[in-house]
Amino acid sequence: MNAWYSAMTVDISRLPTLAGVLHGIAQNRPDAPALVCADVRLTYAELAERTGQLAAVFESMGVGPGDRVVWLGQNCHLLFEALLAASQLGALLAPLNWRQSTQELEFLLADLAPKVVLWQPLDGVDVDFLMETTPADTHWVLAHDTERYKAQLEMPLDPPNGVAEDAHAPALILYTGAFTGRPSGAMLTSSNLLTQGMHLGHLMQIDRSFVYLNSGPLCHIATMMVAIATLEYGGLNVVIPRADPDLICRAIETEHCTSAFLLPQVAEQVAARAGETGADLSSFRSPLDLPGWSELVQRDATPWGQSPNGYGQTELSGNVAHGALLGEGPLPLGMGLAAPLMQLAMRSEDGISGAPGSVGEILIRGPLVHAGYWNRVEVNRERFRDGWWHTGDLGRIGADGRLIFIGPMARLIKSGLENIYPVEVEAAIRDLDAVAEVGVIGVPDEKWGQSVRAVVVRTPGSAVAEHDVIAHVASKIASYKKPRSVIFVDGPLPRSGGSVDYDQLDRNHGGGGYPGSIGTRN
Repeated sequence: MNAWYSAMTVDISRLPTLAGVLHGIAQNRPDAPALVCADVRLTYAELAERTGQLAAVFESMGVGPGDRVVWLGQNCHLLFEALLAASQLGALLAPLNWRQSTQELEFLLADLAPKVVLWQPLDGVDVDFLMETTPADTHWVLAHDTERYKAQLEMPLDPPNGVAEDAHAPALILYTGAFTGRPSGAMLTSSNLLTQGMHLGHLMQIDRSFVYLNSGPLCHIATMMVAIATLEYGGLNVVIPRADPDLICRAIETEHCTSAFLLPQVAEQVAARAGETGADLSSFRSPLDLPGWSELVQRDATPWGQSPNGYGQTELSGNVAHGALLGEGPLPLGMGLAAPLMQLAMRSEDGISGAPGSVGEILIRGPLVHAGYWNRVEVNRERFRDGWWHTGDLGRIGADGRLIFIGPMARLIKSGLENIYPVEVEAAIRDLDAVAEVGVIGVPDEKWGQSVRAVVVRTPGSAVAEHDVIAHVASKIASYKKPRSVIFVDGPLPRSGGSVDYDQLDRNHGGGGYPGSIGTRN
C-alpha cells in the first residue's frame, strides 16, 4: 500500500451531519442570509451561534446521542434551530403535526419518550393534559415566549464538545400515516436528507441565490426536503407558520422568494389575494399552469419545474424517482426514473426482478432509504427484507426502466397533502356504541382530490346521526381525517372472503379517485 494512502483516515471522507453543513457554511460565508421568520433575520453565523447555544441548553436537560426532542407547533425558525441543535448532539428532532388531536399527540409523545418538548399554544390541543401525561422529568419549553426562550439561550452554559459526526445516525423523525392503525415515525439520517438535497439541487437548480418559502408543514417531507436542500446549498429559508394567502403574498413580495410547495388550490387563493392587494409575485417560479396564477409568476423552466412529479415516500426521504430525469416534460403522477444511486425492483409471486415489464410491490434500496421506524421492531422486520425496503405500493417497470406507480397495496385516501388511512377512521367510529358496522371510502373531491365518506350500519334502535359520527371522529383523531359525509345503510356491509368488500362499497356509494387510479395516477 502506498504511504500516502496508508496515512489517510476515514475522517477525510466522512460525510457531514446537518449541523456540520451549517457550521461549514457559517465559517465560509458568515454574513450570508440563512433564515427569515417574521421579524427574525439570521445570517449563517448567527444561526450557527444560536444553534450551539440551544444545543448547550438541550445538553443541560440531559439530551444526548439517540435522544428525542419534540417540536409541537406550526412552522417557525425555532424548529430549524431545534433540528440543527439536536443534530449537533447526535439527537433526533420529531416535529409533530399541529393539526392532530390531543389524543393522537398523547400517543406520539408516549411513543417517543422525548427528553425535551418545544411547544407553542395551539387551538384545539390541551397542552396542560399532555404535560400531565408525560414523565415528570420531561422538559417542556414554551418556545412561543420569546423573552423566556432568549433567556434560556443566554444561560452561562459550557458549549457542547464539538459536533456529532455520524451522518448515518438518525437526525429526524417524521410520522407517517396509520396504515397499521397507528402512525409510525420514519427515522431519517443526515445522509438521507443531504443526499436528497443534492438530487433536488440539481433538478431545481438550487444555489446561493435560491429563496425557499416554507409555507407547507415542516412535519411533512415535501416541504422539509427542499428546506434541507436550501440549507445545503447556502440559500435562504423563509418561514411562515402555515399556508395562509396573505402571509404567502407578503413573503414572496418582501423576500423575493423563488419557490415553495404549493397545492393548486392554495396557489389559486394566493392569486386571488394578490389580485386584491397588488402584491408583486414576479420573483416566484412555479410549475403550476393555472388561470390568474400563471400571469403573476414565472413559469419554472428548471427540470423539476417542467416535470415535478415522481414517486416517493417519507420513508425514502421524499422522491426516489423523478419525472424530471426523463426529460419529457409533464408526466402523470407517480412516474419517473430512479434517482442517482438508487435501485428499484418489483416483488411478485415469481420473485424479485428489476427487469423492464416487471409488475409487483415496489422495492427500493440505496442512500435515501430511512433507518427504520422508531420503536417498531416487528414492522421494521416485515418491511426490510431480502436486502430491500418493501414500500407497500404496487408498480411496474417500463420498457425504458421508468417506474410507474399503480397504487398503494393498503387502501389510502389522499386529501390535499394528507394521507388518510380508512382503518384509522373506522377504529374511531367503532368506538360509538350506536355503530354496528362501518366501512370508510374515499370519494372524488374537486378541491382536495378526495374526501372521506363513512358507510355505517346502526345498532338496533340507534338514532345516531351524521353530525354525531363526524363530531366523534373529530374528537378522537385529527379533524382533517373526519368524514365529510356519512351514509347509513340497513343490513350488513357487502363482504368478500370474510372482509368488507370495499370495491363494492365504492360502486354502491360513489367511491373513487384513489392514488394510482386510472386517469389520475398511473
